Amino acid sequence: MKKLIVAILIGLISAGGVWARRPPLLPESVIAALAEELSGEMAKHHLEYLARLHRIRGSRPFRTAAEYIAGQLQAYGLEDVRIEEFPADGRTFYGTQKARPAWDAEFAELWELRRTGDRWVPHHRLASWEAMPITLAEDSESADVIADLVDVGEGTSESDYAGKDVRGKIVLAAAQPGPVARLAVRRYGAVGIVSYAQNQRTAWWREDENLVRWGHLESLSPISTFAFMTSLKQARAFRRRLSRGETIRLHAIVRAGRHPGFYHVVTAVIPGADPRRKDEEIAYSCHLDHQRPGANDNASGSAAILEVARALMKLIREGKIARPARSLRFIWPPEIEGTLALLNARPRLAARSVPLVPAVREVVERQAARAQQAGVTVSYEAPSDTLDVLAERDGLLQVLDNLLSNAIKFNRRGGTVRISLREAPEGLAAIEISDTGVGIDPAEQERIFERFYRGRSAGRVSGSGIGLATVKAIVERHGGSIRV
Repeated sequence: MKKLIVAILIGLISAGGVWARRPPLLPESVIAALAEELSGEMAKHHLEYLARLHRIRGSRPFRTAAEYIAGQLQAYGLEDVRIEEFPADGRTFYGTQKARPAWDAEFAELWELRRTGDRWVPHHRLASWEAMPITLAEDSESADVIADLVDVGEGTSESDYAGKDVRGKIVLAAAQPGPVARLAVRRYGAVGIVSYAQNQRTAWWREDENLVRWGHLESLSPISTFAFMTSLKQARAFRRRLSRGETIRLHAIVRAGRHPGFYHVVTAVIPGADPRRKDEEIAYSCHLDHQRPGANDNASGSAAILEVARALMKLIREGKIARPARSLRFIWPPEIEGTLALLNARPRLAARSVPLVPAVREVVERQAARAQQAGVTVSYEAPSDTLDVLAERDGLLQVLDNLLSNAIKFNRRGGTVRISLREAPEGLAAIEISDTGVGIDPAEQERIFERFYRGRSAGRVSGSGIGLATVKAIVERHGGSIRV
């Protein structure tokens, strides 16, 4: 089983309120080698490429960025370089989070029209996907619409629409397009949105009316519409003209949409040198999205750890630094949801060193009242308190809970349950639970791990028949096995 160690370096503060003096984490020779090899120019070179791509989850540009990262890693000599793919389809769940569908755009322009005689003709281009893709809100759908603009203020409350006819119109709103669409489009019949939503107060220290913020509609919403993002300066000009009673007519052309696709997650490894510790991993991870233009979220981080991977691999190959005892894993996922998908598919990456004896003790104490009520004595034994396993702690506790609960439930009054822990061959840990209960018919032992199956010995004891199936799934997910 793999072990993931996330290293967080935090400065310590002494009782006197000054930084406590600590020896460096690395020898001076290693620090000097890293300082000489790490290149800001190399990181910036990668950044220049990544920042040219509008890297939305599941999109073609995101895949292009993932292929670029993977290609560089292969050239640098890292091992197990791969682009993992996980469904992004609006249906699959990763834990409790439903996957959002992929989204791609091919073309989008927003034009203001001017009346010439009895015709409205293109006058001024307000937004262009090709020139500045951030001007098209993420999750916009295809449209070709000519409509008048209506100012709805914030656009998220009923009062914003009082006395205004927005049916068949495009609304100008201060809020993000997602919440605006619920009222403007779904309830009142607007055909599209122009948003001048401003960034969080923490994103910059003062107002800049020329900036255009990244915007988005709701990925899992049934509402099909489009939204363009504009600057505060442009929005203020529109509002002044509309307040004077002027008609502003816009032409929106969008070729874009959500579709079933994949989350792409790049991973690679520098294997550790210590056979006893190489399955333990220290992870470097930066999400590979988002929008163009912009490097801070998070092209800069992605480029930085790519340069770290290059420098470490080169120094190891040249013998200037020793290969680390533990393995180093590098991960480039879509933000949040890509990490969830990866850990859901490969739970060993999330495993931690779990002391087995305290875990068993916790479960025994948790089940103590039930055992006492049933008149059952529970005991456990282990060779030492230092028997650790690599596991998801919650999953391990669920396995122990289910097995102990069954051993108590199907026991007899005055009976016993004994839990035995020991080291097994090939670096495994064995957990044996025996009881003095009714037992299981040998003919049924192969079926008790089937979902919803309940053997004849269950009698009238309540249960759903899914507990042991869940136990088996968790154990196998950790690379183990279970038998009766």
